Amino acid sequence: MAAFVPRERDAFMVHWRERVLGDPGSIVRTIVDGDQIVGYVSSYPRDGQRLIAYWIGRAHWGRGLASAAVAEFLRGPEFGRPVFAEVASTNLGSLRVLKKCGFEPVGERPAGEDGVVELLLRLSAREVPRVRAATAPDTEVIAEIYNHYIRNTVVTFEETPISGEEIARRIEVVEAASLPWLVAEVGGQVRGYAYAGRWSPRSGYRHSAETAVYLDRAFPRRGLGTALYTELFALLRDRGIHAIISGIALPNEPSVALHEKFQMQKVAHFKAVGFKMGRWIDVGYWERILD
Repeated sequence: MAAFVPRERDAFMVHWRERVLGDPGSIVRTIVDGDQIVGYVSSYPRDGQRLIAYWIGRAHWGRGLASAAVAEFLRGPEFGRPVFAEVASTNLGSLRVLKKCGFEPVGERPAGEDGVVELLLRLSAREVPRVRAATAPDTEVIAEIYNHYIRNTVVTFEETPISGEEIARRIEVVEAASLPWLVAEVGGQVRGYAYAGRWSPRSGYRHSAETAVYLDRAFPRRGLGTALYTELFALLRDRGIHAIISGIALPNEPSVALHEKFQMQKVAHFKAVGFKMGRWIDVGYWERILD
């Protein structure tokens, strides 16, 4: 999947000790999942640019570990922007990871004898969102973000704005079900949130959850939804959730694109089941089975 040929183990260990760990300009971090080492992510200087690279053991692909690790790494204080990455054009998984983290293609060059094209991607000065669990001081900001959608859109069918106290109560309900409520920060300010609630209170549905995500209207297309769902889905998998379900008032192309980006598939379409702002509204449901 890389644009270069593999090394024999002894040659790789020389490269690892001398070129990776031995370069004083390199920053290298181990990626762990629980107590298991699953890969590494690094940053290194070359020709006046700073690049990053990461590797994940094949047994751990498709679990969101790479996206989470790269995003966390880029939040570190060790280096600024811009940052670059190189990836074979055929390595679609790595391209998805880098684009999720805000990288954009800026050039390409042939690499190797097999005609593989290597892409150069660049991460601009845009700050990578920081995702964390919601806390009590976040409730007023969350209410402000959500109330915009209540007052001005049909994204939610609630019609009366709610308070920070009500948000705090809802967070308690979510956490009591051992489910996550997350916020995304940009510049230290909460600019979006996502959570999962029980799909149904009946015990047979305990492995299913319904998700929702809301973003500050002033921060569209900044990677917040992707960052939130990357962390949310990883947490749901770790907590034994098998089915993830999301309802979307239609039409809503950005929300549909986000959910389908996370391999959710449309499984239902209910016509005219909501009424708000003087009109009837369709609702679609998207689902993903984890693992």
